[in-house]
Amino acid sequence: MALGLTLAACGSSSSGTGNGASAPGVSANSITIGVILSQTGFYAAEGGGFFKSFKAVVDAQNDKGGVNNRKINLVIQNDQSTVAANLSAAKSLVETQNAFMVVDISGTQPSGAQYLSQKGVPVVAAPVDVSVSTYSTFFAPNGGLNPNPKVTNTTSAEMFKSLGVKKVGSLGLTVSVASQNSATAAVDAAGQAGLEKGYINTTVQVGNTNWTAYVLGFKNSNTDGYQGAMDTPDTLSFLTAAQQQGVSLTSIQAQLYINQYLTGPTAAVMQGMYAAAQWDPVLTDAPVKQEIDTLNKYGDPTQAPDNWTSSGYTMGLLLIKALEVAGQNPTRQAVLTNLRAVTNWDAGGLAPQPIDLSKEISDPPASGACAWLVKAQGQTFSPVSNTPVCTQKITLP
Repeated sequence: MALGLTLAACGSSSSGTGNGASAPGVSANSITIGVILSQTGFYAAEGGGFFKSFKAVVDAQNDKGGVNNRKINLVIQNDQSTVAANLSAAKSLVETQNAFMVVDISGTQPSGAQYLSQKGVPVVAAPVDVSVSTYSTFFAPNGGLNPNPKVTNTTSAEMFKSLGVKKVGSLGLTVSVASQNSATAAVDAAGQAGLEKGYINTTVQVGNTNWTAYVLGFKNSNTDGYQGAMDTPDTLSFLTAAQQQGVSLTSIQAQLYINQYLTGPTAAVMQGMYAAAQWDPVLTDAPVKQEIDTLNKYGDPTQAPDNWTSSGYTMGLLLIKALEVAGQNPTRQAVLTNLRAVTNWDAGGLAPQPIDLSKEISDPPASGACAWLVKAQGQTFSPVSNTPVCTQKITLP
């Protein structure tokens, strides 16, 4: 890390005064932000969903003059939803495109993450991998993703309880430690909350096409609750297979909290599904109204937020916050130091409780300790309650 920060400092174009250049990608009137985006491949739909609302925030900020009178210039690299291309994209943005910071909107973060950390490049990343709480140069809008599978909460378990579920199971992806941790923690936490621990399998391949064995795992073990811990396409594929094979599951997850799935061929499997929303979904709340207004004005029209739009939106807000705390003469080190010192970020009022970015690496939160329960009904997701369900972080035995 020390070497990476030294290299970053040496790469500065000048020491800078006033509003002059002070670091790579910084000029008197602009600042270059690299974006690693899955534009093609398996994660393309998810990446595109995040990016539209992220860009809406950036466009809105640029309409206000940018940050410290610098317009934000986005340079995009497609990682093709592959690990190798993710690393290549990171290298291109830093070594060729001269990006000051990087925003990683990808499902394949780990390879590029290690490189970016070594270079001391600040990264705002979607919390899809434990990289966000492993590398000190990474920042996630929700304050992190605990890499310890034993650290969790019972929020989803309490939601399942309220829905009459008796036994909770889950599935995890073999390529993602975060997915495996989430699946394991969901089942163990259900046990801690007084529910039965159901079927679990953490060796699912990305893009799996035969779900029969997994569906039978739930059926034969009488597991009636499914806690999602996989990517969006695989989660949708599994639930479709379960429905086709006559296995009824009460499902809670963020992965399918996606408006576009409530229409077309996926609408039937979505009906009655629940999701834990980590960002305020209550349409009458002022921060949600502001979010919807921004998205409608700047190119991501919506009548109600969902997981993709709110995740991209809050990533955009966190990027703006990073540039603000970097100061008039921004440096990478200023971002790393000052953003990590933020202890009460509220994500534009959308967070259910203040987010302490100072603990993202040393004591990261258990994801989803506070969330709103929403239900798919017709073509909308409706909050079951206007207040979030909150539980304390726990360490499993």
